[in-house]
Amino acid sequence: CACSKEAKPAHASLSGVQSTAQALLREKRTVHAGHRRKGKILKVLVTGTEQTGKSTLCRYMKISLAGGLEAEESAVLRHHLHANLLDSILCILAAMKGLDMSVASDTLAERCKDLPPVLLGTDSELDGDTLALIEELWRDGAVQRCYHNKSRQLGLSDGAGYLLDNIERSRSESVGSKSS
Repeated sequence: CACSKEAKPAHASLSGVQSTAQALLREKRTVHAGHRRKGKILKVLVTGTEQTGKSTLCRYMKISLAGGLEAEESAVLRHHLHANLLDSILCILAAMKGLDMSVASDTLAERCKDLPPVLLGTDSELDGDTLALIEELWRDGAVQRCYHNKSRQLGLSDGAGYLLDNIERSRSESVGSKSS
């Protein structure tokens, strides 16, 4: 988390990526059906600057068209989700400390010490207790105030609020996989 950096401008919202992906999927299904009969493969080139949702769009299309991600891709995606969740909540907590804000209860504040400083290795992920702690912290009123009042200055990713709002979805063993 780049807490000291200015917030990046929002290039694409998640809903924008989803609506773009849905439009491309409708178009691709029509074209793909015709090409499939002819035995051709349709290739799509997605371009754009960093942080505009290219990878998200491709994953969304793969999940929607190809029936999901392979187990290894799903594990990597789950790792990235967990790393982003941890990074986001740690960034908010660091900002709160700098603003002399604290979470509602002393026990919750004490439990914050259980959060790992980083998520190392692509095979590591957060356990259920840590995800529950992040979820509890996210529901805390002071954390919410800090996020809503300072989110632009925190340097959080555009999707941080969405990820934290939907943390229960990251607990799934099959994030985006063919088996889900």
